[in-house]
Amino acid sequence: MLIAVLAAVLAQAAPGPVSVQPPKPDFAAIVARGQLLYLLDQAAWHSTDRMLKEVKDPAAAGVRGWLVEPVEKTLRVTYYGLSQEQPVPVYVAYFRNGKVSDARFVPLAERRPLGPEQRRMITARSAGHTFERCVPQPFNTVVVPPAAGAPVEVYYLTPQTRLDAWPMGKHYRLRVPADGTAAETRAFARSCLALGTGKLPKGAKPVALFVNNVVDPVPTESTSSLRSPAAFP
Repeated sequence: MLIAVLAAVLAQAAPGPVSVQPPKPDFAAIVARGQLLYLLDQAAWHSTDRMLKEVKDPAAAGVRGWLVEPVEKTLRVTYYGLSQEQPVPVYVAYFRNGKVSDARFVPLAERRPLGPEQRRMITARSAGHTFERCVPQPFNTVVVPPAAGAPVEVYYLTPQTRLDAWPMGKHYRLRVPADGTAAETRAFARSCLALGTGKLPKGAKPVALFVNNVVDPVPTESTSSLRSPAAFP
């Protein structure tokens, strides 16, 4: 009898399981970040094509890298070099509405050192992290312009190697804090997968592709950044 009473008391006193609801995913923010990654990558791609037409030997001209930033309603792509160990603009292009609207080679007399946030973007890109790749080609590296004092986020995206297939796996994010503490890494998938449309019936057009993985319960910016206007108008 004593054992039964004690068991009943303990059962009443013991706290029950606490139901904790995970935060609701902000789908609008996820899609917005994916669209931003796509535009930053497009700006770098198209402006590089423009620069190579005007600067035949970028290395000889002093180009060491690039960064993309929003300026008013356009994206500014700055190809930078070094002057007295300080990054300075060598070639600047502006990308808007899917094309380069303006570009110019910066004369030596006009090359002023880049600002602190720009220098943080350069440092984050050159952090030197090594991630596992799915293809021999190097990652498409996209640096997201940070707010003042916010971490710099660098995305390492597996490049598209076929026009009819899109890489769904082995994308990464590197987050570099402004205070210089250790960077955080995040993988968006655990395996390699290039997802294609396959053979479609005559007259059919693809509308969307989707994929599931065990890392995230909802879509992420790494896959929402994949877009091909030719395939998905």
